[in-house]
Amino acid sequence: MLLALHSNAWQAAPMRSGPHRLTSGRHRTADGSEPEGEFRPADAATLGAAFRAAPIALAVVDDEGRCTDVNDAFVALLGYPREELVGRSYAVLTHPDDRHLDSAAVAQMAADGAGPTVEKRFVHQEGRTVWTRTTARLLGDAAPGHAVAVIEHVDQRRDEEGRLRWLALHDPLTGAANRALLDDRMEQALAARDRDGGVLAVVLADVDDFKVLNDRHGHLFGDQVLIAVVRAATAAVRDRDTVARLGGDEFVVLAHVHSAAEAHQVLQRLRTVLRRTVAVGSRRVDVRASCGLAVVDRPGRAAADVLAEADAAMYAAKRSAREED
Repeated sequence: MLLALHSNAWQAAPMRSGPHRLTSGRHRTADGSEPEGEFRPADAATLGAAFRAAPIALAVVDDEGRCTDVNDAFVALLGYPREELVGRSYAVLTHPDDRHLDSAAVAQMAADGAGPTVEKRFVHQEGRTVWTRTTARLLGDAAPGHAVAVIEHVDQRRDEEGRLRWLALHDPLTGAANRALLDDRMEQALAARDRDGGVLAVVLADVDDFKVLNDRHGHLFGDQVLIAVVRAATAAVRDRDTVARLGGDEFVVLAHVHSAAEAHQVLQRLRTVLRRTVAVGSRRVDVRASCGLAVVDRPGRAAADVLAEADAAMYAAKRSAREED
């Protein structure tokens, strides 16, 4: 079926015959004019069929907040049979944390006839959350006391937006915070230390002889080393602490603790867990990371200076380890 939209009518050029062949509701005479009286507006049955088949979810709600009609897309969106939706409270279908949005929409509809467009959550029959972009409008004299809600499913879009936000702030290989997120967390941590006291432990870790590992075992093995470092460091600190990839084979851990003694305990835990054996296929290689600590115990420290102090301590530890070897 090929369709062409003209100024006054849909015309269909059928590719084959069959029950789904579309014909125009208006036929032209031989001279191209349109006969009077032949056009018929859609009747109630046609309008009802259009409501049911609309590709976007629609729900008609009465002045007591009950769904009086829903279309097939709304049924598919929430997973309930139609008979369980008709008569059900619209508020019950809405996520509890978003019901205030419905209340605000009702107030605006009462004043303007149409509510705002909002992103809100419904609750699927299975209990999971369904994100939507929803707007509602009063039906006016056609159905006094009723409104129609137009509901667009936006889970996929929100998932993609969330993925892009995550990628903007994390290292895609290891999942650690990236430099942008580290800078933000560092400023927050310094401000929290100045406000609340305690000390900020800043540990900078660098994988020893990483270039040699890469050259000898390949980049796939090198990637697995970096992933293993982040997993080990993350397991060694608290959920509220930050593990970040500074770049290459360098990583930073931020931990706001009570004392310098606790800061040194963080350093020791990281030194311990970052001596490990990494296996890829049949290859097993011992890996070690050198760690340096900067302890922020007074206000007014700049983030760049703190990182430089941790970096200097890390290189001192690396030199010491080489001398011992």
